[in-house]
Amino acid sequence: MRPAGFRNFLLLACSLLFAGLSAVPQNFSPSLRSGPGATCRLSRAESERRCRAPGQPPGGALCHGRGRCDCGVCICHVSEPGVYFGPLCECQEWVCETYDGKTCAERKSDGEIETSMMRENY
Repeated sequence: MRPAGFRNFLLLACSLLFAGLSAVPQNFSPSLRSGPGATCRLSRAESERRCRAPGQPPGGALCHGRGRCDCGVCICHVSEPGVYFGPLCECQEWVCETYDGKTCAERKSDGEIETSMMRENY
């Protein structure tokens, strides 16, 4: 038996692996913020551009409408029954969705979620 938050912790860890460093909140990136809680160095327009899906027009939904944009990085919403993840919150862990021709998440026979990054590297 695992602690209640263990699954969510694993999903977050997998999301960060899947998304790469761009998914880490920018208070960890000295290049876009001067320190924790500091003002973002990006303009609002540049921050929003980084949170918009390719081909999405200016003014369109940020983070696929599934998260908020913080200094050019999508912070995905956690909702029932699951979690959105990926650099632009394009993946859902409760369905085997594909994005850009790749499987984002896959539910194994024991009910656990495995992200494409985990399948490729582990």
